[in-house]
Amino acid sequence: MNKMKHTTLMLTAAMALVANTALAHPDHDDVPPEQALKLELARKKDGAMVYLTNDGHKVSTVGATGTLSYTAGGNVTEVVLKPTGVNGMAPVKAATIVPGTKARATVTTAEKTTVSSEFLVK
Repeated sequence: MNKMKHTTLMLTAAMALVANTALAHPDHDDVPPEQALKLELARKKDGAMVYLTNDGHKVSTVGATGTLSYTAGGNVTEVVLKPTGVNGMAPVKAATIVPGTKARATVTTAEKTTVSSEFLVK
């Protein structure tokens, strides 16, 4: 009888261990992947430029649309961005970006992928 109790106990323990493996399902509590597309805001003599990259490589902005919103001196200004060069987006009208300016750029690529970034100009 002792051997039977031991076997029953071992089977029960094994079943309990196997039954909980479904809780470790990979579809839950995953960390979302980092956004691959990045925006960079650059100050130029004649205003600002926004550049689109993917893991350090230039991404074509042909067919892309975008906006640049910035706050300087308490005033909020929003300008439309148009594609220029290989991976650049330039404001349609002059955008004066000075140190201390807070800005937000949003670009939608021709493939309909939207990227948005916030900046504090130094």
